[in-house]
Amino acid sequence: MRFRICMLFLASLLLFTACGEKDKNTINDNGQDVVNNENDREVENNDHNNDVGDDEAFTISAMEPTPFEEIAGKTAVKLNTADWSDPYDVEELRWKMYYGDNEFITAAPDQGIFRYDLKNDETIWNIDGRVTEIMMHDGVLYAAQIEESNTYANVGTLDLKSGKLQKLYEAKDYTIVTRLHFIDNLMLFAANLKDSNDNQEKDLIVYDLSSDSILWTKPVLGMHDQPVVDLDENVLLVNEFEAGEDRYETDETAYIYDKDTGEDKFNIVGTSIRKTPIVNNKGIYFADFKNNIIQLFDFDGTLKTKLEPDIEFNHYQLIQPVATEDAFIYADNEGIVWYDTELSTIQHRVELGDSTIRYMVATEDRLFAIVSEKTEDSEENFYNISLDLKTGEVFEKIALDTNENSIRADHVYNNKYHFAVIDVKNQKEVYYVFSSDVNKPLD
Repeated sequence: MRFRICMLFLASLLLFTACGEKDKNTINDNGQDVVNNENDREVENNDHNNDVGDDEAFTISAMEPTPFEEIAGKTAVKLNTADWSDPYDVEELRWKMYYGDNEFITAAPDQGIFRYDLKNDETIWNIDGRVTEIMMHDGVLYAAQIEESNTYANVGTLDLKSGKLQKLYEAKDYTIVTRLHFIDNLMLFAANLKDSNDNQEKDLIVYDLSSDSILWTKPVLGMHDQPVVDLDENVLLVNEFEAGEDRYETDETAYIYDKDTGEDKFNIVGTSIRKTPIVNNKGIYFADFKNNIIQLFDFDGTLKTKLEPDIEFNHYQLIQPVATEDAFIYADNEGIVWYDTELSTIQHRVELGDSTIRYMVATEDRLFAIVSEKTEDSEENFYNISLDLKTGEVFEKIALDTNENSIRADHVYNNKYHFAVIDVKNQKEVYYVFSSDVNKPLD
């Protein structure tokens, strides 16, 4: 009897252990799947996506929107400029805008530049006059054509506390400044020579902010929206000047110039979205939407990898990819894709479903995508999607106060995504800021 009881106990113990091992193996298998598909696990555990079915958990169009009130003042703000006090109860702000901890800096059409105290609803300072562009760089506010705007090209720096002009960078042989941007201690912009009759033919002017002098210039053609790309000791620009009238029939050429001298080092022939190759520490990425090819070049111009994705990305020929130290991220025709930096494996993927991407930008820690979705009455609803830049986890899907593609002045500064939309129903502009910490101060 004792022997029989012992045997039954041993059998039960073995059965229990086997079941435990089976459960353990199942957990291990799932754990491995989580490692390989980290985005799947994180989106499933995301409270905002709990109301999406398992089969649709990673589809943007299937997500239920998060009420704006849940994130207001934490990771987003919404401003109605028409509600502000005179003289800045403006209906429309066309320039880049900067928000930080209840303060706001921008330029209004024909009304100059101003800094506004949102908490007390009052103007801190304002500068009358017309400017062509404003931009913040390293805590300094730059204004293009701040002095004698119709006479010669110039950029001024303004004191953030008082609005007073501190320094003026001049290029008196050139006309109006366009395409102002910065790389470290370099200020770059395009401008026409005074005796030029062709608005397409310009010079790229590279200004050294530390010495207050022009380092070098380079003839360029067009340069409508693409910036100069930083390559550490060099810079890259897709320059159509040499092609001239044949530029529409020839392949694009990215020229690599010495950052200090402008010397032509080498060039790369290859098409890229918005004529702007993307760079990280692994190399230079060219996303050719025409031929469905992504190419990775090293910093000497040698081709390292060529990828032909299974899903084409020609629908999104205006959506700029993002390159981080860990991934190359782009929008294909069906979703947002995270590739490893060598373009060998897909790390994460978020499906679009019935959503259409309109804009996609990255801050230091988040990826933001503005998408639209058709309604039953053939109108469109617009949403801002917030995702983790590394894991692809979807945080929120926020409805925007517009039903048309009216997004303007979108840009990233101080780890915050800024943009404005037209509220069609109320016929006024609404300004949004999204970030993981939206209340960071301006300076």
